[in-house]
Amino acid sequence: MDVGQAVRFEALTASTEAFTLKGGLYSLIVDIGAITSVALEVTLDGSTWLPVPSLQTAAVVAGDGGGNLAMSLTADGMRTGLVPPGQYRLTVGGAGTAVVAVVRIQ
Repeated sequence: MDVGQAVRFEALTASTEAFTLKGGLYSLIVDIGAITSVALEVTLDGSTWLPVPSLQTAAVVAGDGGGNLAMSLTADGMRTGLVPPGQYRLTVGGAGTAVVAVVRIQ
């Protein structure tokens, strides 16, 4: 089994350059810091980016009902899901920095 692929960003402040994921079961791990959201996106053509619903992590203000992973603006979070092989990037919302890792676990 080929596990252990990881992409890590120590001070994520803006969308990343494209990176390749081999496909499989991945976890998106976020120390959200001062930003408001982190989302994994995929592209088929190198220019159109689409969110990966199973791996979106969004900060949620209490009572607004939004986001896919309920957590406060300062909490850490993790989301796990299957992704196909392809080109991906991380996008962020808000100002500040976050520590983010995308880790292949299976």
